[in-house]
Amino acid sequence: MINGTTGYLHSGYEVRSTTEATFFAPIWENIAWHTLGPSVTGFDYNETTNILQVYVNQPGDGSYFDHVYVNRVWLSDKNRNNAEISVTGKQTGRNMASGNYTYEFNMKEVPEGSYNVVINAQDTFNNTGNLPYQTVVVDNTAPSVSISYEGKPISKNVTVYGLENVRIQLTDALTKPSLSRMTLRGGPVSDAVELSWVNLGNNLYAPNYPKIFPSLNEGETYTLTVQAKDEMNNVKESSVEFNYLPNNLVRLENLKTLAVNASLKTSDNTALAVLYASQLRKKDGSIATGLQDAVLTVRKDAAFGVTVNGVSAMPGESKELQLDLGLGDSRSFPIFPAVSGLTGRSEFMINIEELK
Repeated sequence: MINGTTGYLHSGYEVRSTTEATFFAPIWENIAWHTLGPSVTGFDYNETTNILQVYVNQPGDGSYFDHVYVNRVWLSDKNRNNAEISVTGKQTGRNMASGNYTYEFNMKEVPEGSYNVVINAQDTFNNTGNLPYQTVVVDNTAPSVSISYEGKPISKNVTVYGLENVRIQLTDALTKPSLSRMTLRGGPVSDAVELSWVNLGNNLYAPNYPKIFPSLNEGETYTLTVQAKDEMNNVKESSVEFNYLPNNLVRLENLKTLAVNASLKTSDNTALAVLYASQLRKKDGSIATGLQDAVLTVRKDAAFGVTVNGVSAMPGESKELQLDLGLGDSRSFPIFPAVSGLTGRSEFMINIEELK
């Protein structure tokens, strides 16, 4: 048989009796040969579904009453003497006119490990063809997530001073993990905040500073939920509950004023409700001076909006404002309702992220 050829022989003969003319037995012979093996022509990989799609062409597909066809496609590992990889391919397409086949492999079903993958195909005449794919790392285990504050685990009894001091460490044995979502829920006004984060390197992350109110009373805890995934789309979600106070928190006594949207003054020309700022020091210990960028935030359950130093924020709003600290001497800034005629209680905070 010559390599590269194909053919089919269909011949018949009969056996007759020399003594009985009516007795005979017809016999048919069907002989086929086929040395035109299949070829793996290409592949596509979907990173979202982890499906490897394989394309195979079979010369003479369907010939000789469909005796010629691809009967097996499999993956092997070149690093292990082409040992078969434990995953089953599913035929999803066949075009007999062109001889083209499509197979799919779910790479999530491959046992964990690293493989130098070769795609193999075989037809019904044991002809084979193959195509190198690539090195594949299969990771079916979600990354681990560790959430800490000052190097220690966070629990419900822990008070976190400054959310920027929280650290999220991701680890994964086979593929690179990454953060995909971070949320913060709870607190005194049942906040629900989507957080952004900073990548500190080596799979270590820190949340960006949100505008949330501190946990000043019992039962006002926050829950931080972190979602991480790896390169094989394994997802892990982890949550911690804690009390929260901002760094350098300064609490004011209750301020009482009239329901008028103006800075009222006493008979000695002193504002009825003010924010006093004494000397504020930067991280290096020097005194902060001049204009400081700040954010005024009013709780969403407040009875009315608040105006500080000419900037008004309504309940649930955050507004940027500037506070002039002068040469570092004590300063005062008037506070009054943003709308006249409303009574009740309004809580607000002023956040200066970085003193200048």
